Amino acid sequence: ERGALAALDVEDADHAVVQAERDRQAAAGLVEAHHV
Repeated sequence: ERGALAALDVEDADHAVVQAERDRQAAAGLVEAHHV
């Protein structure tokens, strides 16, 4: 059970990183579009 929870934590962390990366790219895209 502890192993399953640890695996879930890792998945959540990965998901958070991916989400942050997407948000950053989206923000960069908005900034670029705004400069044009």
